[in-house]
Formats: sequence, structure tokens, C-alpha cells
Amino acid sequence: MSQTIEIARAGAVGRIALNRPDKANALTTDMLNRLADAVRELDAAADCRLIVWEGRGDKGFSAGADLAEFSGGAAHLAENGTATAGLADAVDAAATPILALAHGRCLGAGAGLLCLADIVIASDNLVFGFPEILFGMYPAAVHALALRRVPANIARQLSATGRNIGAREAQLLGLVSETLPAADFAAAAEKRVAFYAERAVGLQFARRVTAAGDEDGPTGDLLRRLSPLVIENYEAPGVADAVRAYLDRLGGKG
Repeated sequence: MSQTIEIARAGAVGRIALNRPDKANALTTDMLNRLADAVRELDAAADCRLIVWEGRGDKGFSAGADLAEFSGGAAHLAENGTATAGLADAVDAAATPILALAHGRCLGAGAGLLCLADIVIASDNLVFGFPEILFGMYPAAVHALALRRVPANIARQLSATGRNIGAREAQLLGLVSETLPAADFAAAAEKRVAFYAERAVGLQFARRVTAAGDEDGPTGDLLRRLSPLVIENYEAPGVADAVRAYLDRLGGKG
């Protein structure tokens, strides 16, 4: 398993960590594929009752997709779309509930990962948003993922404005399950992980109830239908230039 994705076990809890802290855990296509593999691996373990997602480093859970990879054009966007849909498929197929621990920056595709989780425990320093519109792109894939947690008008508002929201507002909207103080987040979050691990069977039923009530079909199928729109949007005048200009300003910093 690549070092950008780490897997660990502690009793009945399996942990998957995004481990690219120097780049604020920006998600590459390879990381998405490996994250899907990690979900399948832990879900197949008979004694794993809860899967925890977390991000290494102080910058945050994940600043979103790796824009340097996106700047490669349509082929890279298509591969990323396939990987995102595959991750959604892996999550939907899993019986094991998923809990996300989120702190700091959680943007774009990183915010989308939170929408795939059953429970989201956030630090009160969370910065949550879908900033793709700043480059002239509508975040179609992230919008689709957000529909798992919020009504369509909320997903559209966040996607169209690109505004960031904090942990409290995210919790009020239903994007976050619980908010904990940043000062003692690690210790407090572990207590909540233990709480949910003890109630993992109930969360498994919650997943089944949600799946039974899904009238729009698997999220992966929706993401695949949206993938051509993402490519078309990226190829619109000015979008690729905006991404490259942002990378130039960033100067390689995470």
C-alpha cells in the first residue's frame, strides 16, 4: 500500500489515513483508488466493525483534488472521475460503517469524502467548502456526493458560490455529525470513535436503511454520468488557464 494511504488496525476499528501532509493531503487518482482498496480490505475483515478515515498533519483532512494532476487535461480528469465513482462503489458495497475525523481544511474532493462517511466528527477549526467555481468549474462530482447528506438546493448553493463554511454551520446543514474543540480534538475524538465502535451494528443497519431508500441509484453510476460534464467544463475557455495560474501562485506549496 502506498505511503500516501496508511492502514492500521486497533481491535475492531480499522483506520485509513490520508498521508500527504506536505500537500494538505491533496487527493490524487492513485490515492482514490488505494482508498477504495483499503475500504474493501477492511470491510472484508470479519473482526472489523468500524472504519475510520482521517488526515495526517496540521493543515487539515484534505484540501481537495491534486490540481497539478488535473492540469493534465481530459484524460486525467476521466481517470479521476472513474476513481471517484469506484470509491463510491466500494463505500456503498461495504457493510462496515465509516466514520470520518475532520480537522482544518476540508475542501473540494476532501469535502466529498466526508459526504461518503456515515458519521463525521469535526474539529471546530474545520474549513469546509467546494472552491472549484473559483476556477470557472462547477464541481459536479462533489455536488453529487453532497446529495448524500444535504438537499439539492444546499448542494447547489455551496457548489455555485464556492464559499467556505465552519464546523458549526456544516453541522447545522447535516454535513457534520458532531463538533469538538480543536484544542483537545485528538483525545476527544477517540472517545467518540470508541462510542460508535460499540454501536457499529446499529450503524450497519442505518446503512441498509439508507440504501433501501435511495431512489436515484448508486452514487457511482451518477458520478460516471457526470464525468463527461466535468471534462467539458474543464475544457471551457479560461478554466485550464485559471488552474495553471493558481499553481504558479502557489509555487509548489501545499
